Amino acid sequence: MAPSIAVIGAGFSGLVVGVQARKILNTDNFTIFEKEPAVGGTWLVNKYPGAACDVMSHFYSFSFELNPDWSMSYSPGDEIWRYMDTVAKKHQLHEKTRFGHELREARWIEEDGEWDLLFLVHDNSSKSPTELRLRFNYLIYGGGSLHHPKFPDYPGWDKYKGAAAHSAAWPSGVDLRGKNVGVIGNGASGVQIVEKIAPLAKQLTIYQRTPNWYLPKLMFSYPAWLRWVFRYVPLTMWLHRLYISLSSELMFPIWLKSTWMQSIASFVVHRLYDVTITDSKLRSALTPKYAVGTKRILPQITYLEDLQRPNVELVHAERIVEIDATGIWTEAKQSERKHRDHDIIIAATGFDASPTASPVKIYGRGGVERGDKWFKQTGEKNLAIHYKTVMTSAFPNFFTVYGPNTGVGHTSAVTMIEAEADLSLRIIKEAISHGLKAIEPKEEVERKYTEKLWEDLKKTVWCGGQTHSWYNPTNRTDGKLSTMWPYDAYTMYRQFRDLDLEDFNAIGRDGKAVDTAKLNKAFWVPWVIVIGSAALAGGVAVAMTGHEEVLEWVQQQSEQVVKSVQGVIDSFNH
Repeated sequence: MAPSIAVIGAGFSGLVVGVQARKILNTDNFTIFEKEPAVGGTWLVNKYPGAACDVMSHFYSFSFELNPDWSMSYSPGDEIWRYMDTVAKKHQLHEKTRFGHELREARWIEEDGEWDLLFLVHDNSSKSPTELRLRFNYLIYGGGSLHHPKFPDYPGWDKYKGAAAHSAAWPSGVDLRGKNVGVIGNGASGVQIVEKIAPLAKQLTIYQRTPNWYLPKLMFSYPAWLRWVFRYVPLTMWLHRLYISLSSELMFPIWLKSTWMQSIASFVVHRLYDVTITDSKLRSALTPKYAVGTKRILPQITYLEDLQRPNVELVHAERIVEIDATGIWTEAKQSERKHRDHDIIIAATGFDASPTASPVKIYGRGGVERGDKWFKQTGEKNLAIHYKTVMTSAFPNFFTVYGPNTGVGHTSAVTMIEAEADLSLRIIKEAISHGLKAIEPKEEVERKYTEKLWEDLKKTVWCGGQTHSWYNPTNRTDGKLSTMWPYDAYTMYRQFRDLDLEDFNAIGRDGKAVDTAKLNKAFWVPWVIVIGSAALAGGVAVAMTGHEEVLEWVQQQSEQVVKSVQGVIDSFNH
């Protein structure tokens, strides 16, 4: 029987693993576990007003499932969810998914070479969840990083009598028309919420801690005739996606320190602010003191104009000190306190994207917990040592898709997710073909890889020491981040394409250690035979030109060599 695979999460990561497992491993022996009642991940749970992606739709999708029916250049969240649900239906992934199953703990059972998983099963017919334990040979965690809401910890929340909501846990039926609304945060979700509710609210107050760089969002609808062309002449849709992808890649140098593109980007956004924001005081309050790209660059449609509405106030020179029964207290530098009443307070404060934020406890070899293992290696809580973002030593047969150092500033996250899923499944394929019970990266290899990545992160504006962000929560300059990917997409493909089995420690089915260097040799021997035989055959053919019987013999021997080589290869694949 084929080894069993547990896939955690039915967002982009879980869906691509499900599709690719059938292609790469030729197996259907996998199960997707999702705590929510449907697929979609972050696009299922994020229902706040204006929820949308800031990557263009035709690029924020699977490369193997292009969608001719995107309605807009930047599609709203519910349309992205419908796309994901359609992909799941097409590939029959609903049938492979257990919904309402929340992973709480995973333990590696050394003697069995299996992962013991503890789930909380949420059943609508039961008031409280029940526990369920299951065993799998491989565990692929695709739970993502944008589902741990970071709620502001100001004192007094328990005293507030009005409505309060985090953007990631938006309550249904909220009517903001004619209300006095306070929005804490001016990041991606804050921009989208403000653009939706500014025309509706009686008074809208935005509490800004640090200004951001905002760029115009190239927003347009795809006309019906163009969608028809995309559907029936798919090459046009592929070329459109390629154009978006290449345009994104050309922008990558913006995120590197002291490049000419960084200088151009700085000039452009400063000129944009000069033209768009007529009030000099407001423009000064909105203009960051750090390089473009240090924090997330935010596409906006009407945000800068909305801030100049008479019913909108931007609070930027005061810090929030307390919440009381009716609203928010702020304090200026001169210790002057001010109170603003709010019918509803919205926390658009994002997520905790650190590698240890997940409540799931994962225990590897010897019972070591993953966060504790990383702390022992780095001496810090939120730093991860990993192998090409997908594996870490002491955790055999465990993979993370969209894990540490996978944040991208210039391209689509789906690109990274697909590449990680492909790498993870190819490692599993090698383990299965070589009859391995367990496989994990060598500690010295993963440390060398991560330290090189940190060294290159120092070259980016994220580590420029100018401000903190979710990219760099503590504003460090030494490059030691576990959030961001410091390279372009080409480098990602090149790194993830190369797979050297000598980078791993492995255990065979007999429980004995396997020399992975020999596995590499076994892999290359057939191709040495092919190349050598081809050269020999060519040499003989040249030398014996005109001797048909010799040439026929060479041809027969060459065919026999090819058949033998194919037999060796097939033996590795079974």
